Amino acid sequence: MSSRYAIDSIALRDGLVFGWGWFLHDDAPAQHLQLVIHHRSGAQSILGCTRGGSRVDVAAAHPEVPHAGSAGFIIQGRVHGDWNGARSELRAQLADGRQLTQSIEGFPFRFMPAAANTESLKAKGAAALALVRNGDVGGFLARIGRLLADLWRRVRTPVAPTEKPAMHRFTVVFDHAMGGGANRFREQRVAELIADGCCVATVLPDLPQLQYRLRIADRERAHETSASLTAALAELDRQQIAAIEINDLVSFDDPLAVVVWATAHAKRGVVLRMYVHDFHAVCPSWTLIDHRERYCGVPSLDVCASCLRQLDIPFLALLPPTDIPRWRTAWLRLLQCASEIIAFSPASVQIVLRAFPQLDPARIRVQPHVVDYLDASPLQPDLSLPLRIGVVGNISRHKGSQIVWDLAELIAARGLPIQIVVIGTIEDQVHSEIVQVTGQFRAESLPQLLGEHGVGICLLPSICPETFSYVTAELMQLQMPLAVFDLGAPAERVIDYPAGRVIADTTAQCALETILELHRSLLRDAASIPVSHDA
Repeated sequence: MSSRYAIDSIALRDGLVFGWGWFLHDDAPAQHLQLVIHHRSGAQSILGCTRGGSRVDVAAAHPEVPHAGSAGFIIQGRVHGDWNGARSELRAQLADGRQLTQSIEGFPFRFMPAAANTESLKAKGAAALALVRNGDVGGFLARIGRLLADLWRRVRTPVAPTEKPAMHRFTVVFDHAMGGGANRFREQRVAELIADGCCVATVLPDLPQLQYRLRIADRERAHETSASLTAALAELDRQQIAAIEINDLVSFDDPLAVVVWATAHAKRGVVLRMYVHDFHAVCPSWTLIDHRERYCGVPSLDVCASCLRQLDIPFLALLPPTDIPRWRTAWLRLLQCASEIIAFSPASVQIVLRAFPQLDPARIRVQPHVVDYLDASPLQPDLSLPLRIGVVGNISRHKGSQIVWDLAELIAARGLPIQIVVIGTIEDQVHSEIVQVTGQFRAESLPQLLGEHGVGICLLPSICPETFSYVTAELMQLQMPLAVFDLGAPAERVIDYPAGRVIADTTAQCALETILELHRSLLRDAASIPVSHDA
């Protein structure tokens, strides 16, 4: 058989569908995937299947297929019809242009955790935990893996509930649960609030169950329940709310419901704080990557409307029908009601103001993150040949995974004595003699990993405007040579960094030429004489 697939998990709630799986054809990778439900009434529901990162398990099972490691996909969308008598099929368009259709019997119920026996649940949980431990799930699937692992731990090891804190005035914090800098900031912020004597209610999406976790904690006790978003907001409405903090609403299935709810409370005198960890307020495509997979630059609303119809990104299909004018209007009302708007770089402020020119710039306070957890002296990078380019982090598409693979192809084609080391994970992984991927790591171990792998120059390949970039801050703190694209907060900082370069164009070709120039400059500085090396 030349094609095969699996659906690992499906959640179904109130017409929403969310899950993940993989599809593999021997000859070519899948470029587009859709799951089509044919309802008995004659109507169709189409669920988007966003290609979602590395699958080391599939690569291990099919080592003969070079693209097996990038076979993962995420299923998401809304179903408008009765499941009774419906039939489902997976439609794939391959990179070589061929189109295939595969019937899927028993969708969705056969793939839901409730349909599995105990041994199956344990096997899935163990597999998910292994993927996370080995750091072999790239980008978004790595985060979903962590959520799944947390789900199985709760299924397999029931924890006695703690006593619910006494009801008093709350600070309510909304955030996603996908990891990264926003979650790190939220955890620190919640800890600070509790230490100051506040009772904090945190609302987090639980995507594997299509529910929300409502965590209520103070200095003495903690309590957690699961509910729909509507039920969670209704429960909060029954409490006394002193403050609301919107940390991040990415992955919420109805973020505008939270925006409207928070705006209403702010108008009644509740303190409202908004953090600009990304550009979700500007567009449902929170990275501002458009349908061409490039930074959009926040164009006119008609261009935005056309782009939104063509986007294939996680969570978009979970949203109710919306449009850019309605989206921006709701967020503008929240921003105008906010007691504080905190951004983490001046570059982010400029992008927000481009989308919301009516907003008073004085309302936005710039407060860079503090990076004080690296206990290491400045590194002495290895500039000898073969040069090793370090790429740090979980490199998803918007973090520049395609740039890395294109860069590897250029290096191989030109026969340059250069290697790439990804300290972390990377999406769409393919076999390459140029690229080495180390897997997940803790930030505190970054100095050691850079030294062990002989990294001479680092590249931040993000093709979106980062709002801060912890990786940039960490590498600059370690005084590592660094090249970044001319986007967002990293470029803003690196332009004045003696060991840095800003790459003028968001292409692998321009990145390579900039890195080669930086390498020659560093060698000249080190030797105080010109050198003739090409790399």
